[in-house]
Order: sequence, then structure tokens, then C-alpha cells
Amino acid sequence: MGETINWMGGWPKEGVVSAAEWEERSGRYAERSRELLEQDAESLKEALAGTELLPTWGTRTERMMLAPGADAAIDWIIKRWLQPGDAVLVERPTSRFALQAFRRAGIIPHAVPGDGLGLDPDELAESIRQLHPRLVYAAPDCTDPEGRVWGEARKELLLQICREEDVAVLLDERQALLCEAPPRGKYASGSANAGLEGVVFRVGEFPPGMVAGLRLGWICAHGEDEKIRELLPTPAVRPEAIPPTDLAAVLGLLQEGIEPIVKTMKFIYRARTGALVECLKRQQLEGVGWNEPQNGMHLWISLPEGLDADALLRAAWMNGLLFQPGGAFYASDPDRFKLRATAVHTEERLIRLGVQKLGDTMADFLGRWG
Repeated sequence: MGETINWMGGWPKEGVVSAAEWEERSGRYAERSRELLEQDAESLKEALAGTELLPTWGTRTERMMLAPGADAAIDWIIKRWLQPGDAVLVERPTSRFALQAFRRAGIIPHAVPGDGLGLDPDELAESIRQLHPRLVYAAPDCTDPEGRVWGEARKELLLQICREEDVAVLLDERQALLCEAPPRGKYASGSANAGLEGVVFRVGEFPPGMVAGLRLGWICAHGEDEKIRELLPTPAVRPEAIPPTDLAAVLGLLQEGIEPIVKTMKFIYRARTGALVECLKRQQLEGVGWNEPQNGMHLWISLPEGLDADALLRAAWMNGLLFQPGGAFYASDPDRFKLRATAVHTEERLIRLGVQKLGDTMADFLGRWG
């Protein structure tokens, strides 16, 4: 079968900051006293709030918690804010991980119709009235899997409607660093209360491929103290969650300045996503289309009608190619004729080979049907 090309996403072994460099950086703090963990955590939160990793909303560091990645942050919120049987509203399509996390906890996700600008405000308001959800989950600055950017007015309407209906909002900002421009508008103006009178949770992380082996995320909570005071722990990071040497090394990295690393990562991601698109164009796979992503790491690909992505994955795996079938990104009525390809961790020569493997696997399927 040869080398397997993995377009499923996840965490690569290497990053812009290599594993060897990160081991050397974190090793500098090996003798650091564990009693300094919370001091490092507080300093790190302050440093994060001053970078483009965390678009400013007047973030209060006492309302932040560090976590081993955005997935862990979402799990934390689910376990402490929701109960089995609660309804949650989501985009269509939406994050595969979030849907899985909700369902594992007995939470029922419901999709709200929308368009390229985001959730439809009328449909959102009607869904809230009918379903009485406890939470709305969305990724306005970079949707997964499509890589869309909401219109600014839609973001503000989301917050306004949920505030008026007393529904919490969970914003997944894990790809915020990959956005070409920082969020703008009222909700990102920097005022501590701009559009945030309701309960709003924001989760983010150092994106995969930035620092090899590092999983560092965070939760920012905004809103009424009485509703969220018990959600975030004291201290703000559990000692077993993130190695203290990583906290100290990240703090040092931020103090040095991460702009060169961010620029390099964006360049690599744009180049590799562009290479994937160009290879698909050259391959001219019949019935295959895709959405040009505005931001992020993924390419959302449409297959010929009737070609189930789950079945295609089983055959592609035998040919040495992995991807995410599209059905897992829907709360209901899944579109099984789509797939998500994440080629940003794949060298360009292997991207060309991966598209060839995809074409060969599709040809096998279509040949059988013919």
C-alpha cells in the first residue's frame, strides 16, 4: 500500500516550532518549582490576552482557564454547563468533534438553517422559542468544515438574540489565529461589555502545527458573575492538565513575539491548501467540487451524487489515503456525499499523490457502478 497520506486533521508530529526546539525550550524550565505553576498560568493568561491568538473583548484574566486544547475546553463547558437531555443549537454543517462531545454527554444538537453569512436570525429565534436550548454553539470567524466567515451583522445578531432569550453562546475560536484579518465590529471592539451582557464562552488554542506536540487551549467566560462563577476552577489550570514546563515555555515564546511563527504557519497553510485545489483542478475528477475556504485549515469537497464518503473512505484507506467523511458534520439529515480534506500538514509532493489516490479510488467505485 505504501505511505498513508492522512487528511483527517488532528495533530502533526512536527510544527513550525519543531519538536527538538520545543524540547530544548521546555527543558530550560525543568527545575522550576511546581509552586510557581499558578504564577506562570496567570502571567500566561495576561500574555495571551494581548496577542492575536485571543481577539480582544476586554478579556478579564480571572474569567480565563487554561486547558490541554480547545476540545478539552469544550468538554469542560459541557460537563459544567449542560445536563443530559438539554438541547443545543448548532450550524449546518458544524464541528464533528463538538457534535460527538454533545452526544457523548447526552446533549441533543439541533441544526439551525443559515447561509454564507451565518445562522439565519429568524430561524435562530424560532428554534430558541420551540426547542428552549441551553446553549448555541458556533464558529463565526472560521466555520468547520467549510472555512466560512460570518458577516459581522450576523455575529452581533447571534449575541443579541441569545442575550434577549437568556441562552448562552459558545464560540469556537480555535482557528482565529489563521484568519487573514482580526474580527471587527461591536462584539470585538475591546469593551468589556460590548454585546456581552449575556453568557458567552469562547474557546481557543494554539493551532495544530504551530508548536510540535503542544496542546494548549483556553476558555474565556463573559457575562453574569452568578451564572459562571462556579464554572471556572481555582486555580485557573489544574496541575495535571498541562505540564508546567510547557506553560513556562509558552510564556517565554509569547514574550519573544510569535508574529514570525504565525506568518510562516499562515504561508504554509495557504500554500498547501492552494496546492490541493490546483491538483483537484488538474485531475478533473468528474462530479467533484469544493468550497474555496475563506479561512482555516480544511477543504470541503463534494462528491458525485450517490458516492457515499464513508464507503469511499474504506476503499481509500486500502489505497493509502485518509480523510473525514462529511456525514459526521451534521446534527441530522447528513450529506453523505461530501468529505473534509485537511492537507495543511502534508508536503506538496504528497498532496499530488493524495489527489491521484482519491481519483483512482473514485474510478474504482464508478467503474463498478458503470
